[in-house]
Amino acid sequence: MITVILTQDVEGCGRAGDVCEVADGFARNKLLRQGLAVVATPQQIARYEAQKQRREQERAQQQEQAERVTRLLDGKTITIAAKHDNNTLFGAIDATAIAQELSNLIDETVSPDVVVIETPIKQLGEHDVVLRFTGDVVAKVHVVVTGA
Repeated sequence: MITVILTQDVEGCGRAGDVCEVADGFARNKLLRQGLAVVATPQQIARYEAQKQRREQERAQQQEQAERVTRLLDGKTITIAAKHDNNTLFGAIDATAIAQELSNLIDETVSPDVVVIETPIKQLGEHDVVLRFTGDVVAKVHVVVTGA
């Protein structure tokens, strides 16, 4: 048996960063050869523990930022002016346009990836849009589309 640190998730063995004890042949022929693991030396263990701590700190910072931005945006209303013909827009209002307006509102970058709309907005009027920063950090904003 040999002790290795997984560099990637391996089905039946563990997740990236886990320290596992596996058969010598499995380690030599699959894990080490394919770069899925490294031999668990004290230096490697210390390195992976430091990386794991950094990832946890980054995740905590992202969570904190998402919660702060959610507090700033939840319940806000933004207005977007667009050219139209009989209440139908010439171009659709998509996640990128909404994220840009929200960024301008709070002077902080809002990624279009957090804007959840099933289909782009193609009508004048009022629309509710959900912002999903992480699984449990969600904000709702009201988008008013007016004629330009």
